[in-house]
Formats: sequence, structure tokens, C-alpha cells
Amino acid sequence: MASIADKLREARALIERGWTRGTLERDGRVCAVGAISKALTGDASRGLYAEGAPPVAFAVEDVVGAHGWLGDWNDKQKSKKSVLAAFDKAIELAEADNA
Repeated sequence: MASIADKLREARALIERGWTRGTLERDGRVCAVGAISKALTGDASRGLYAEGAPPVAFAVEDVVGAHGWLGDWNDKQKSKKSVLAAFDKAIELAEADNA
């Protein structure tokens, strides 16, 4: 079974390929929520209620202080760089928890 850090890395890779705001997925680009859902289920439109999503989403929410509002946080970001930085920190913390 993949770890939280593994799924965060998958989601981060999707964001790296293309990031968006205001929707889960558009033209192959995903928001933070869509990336997590797609990493877990293969379908960005499932949202955060996809099986296994909450622990992965909580890892990012803990970093950015957006508990329950990761989509809103994503939509307020000015650049993909800030979203990737949040995922990087969440991955770092998830790996430390598993060490």
C-alpha cells in the first residue's frame, strides 16, 4: 500500500505538469484537490471524498492551515510555485512521520 508521502508525490507531479484554479481539472491541469483525488483514484472529479483522500489532504492542509478548505486555499494562490512548495513541505513531514 502506498504511503501518504507516495500519494503526495504523485499529486505533486500532476500539479507540476499543469496547475489550475477554480475547478478540479481543466485541460489536463489540476488544482490541489483534483491532484490528490487523481493520485488516489485516477479521477480528479471525485474530490476529497475519494477513498483515502482525507489523510493525504490533511497533510497539505496542516502545512497551509486550510483545514477543510484546501480548494479555497488553492484558488487564492498566485502561482503554481506556492502550491508545489506546500506539497514539498507536506511530503517532507509525511516522510519524517514514517522514519
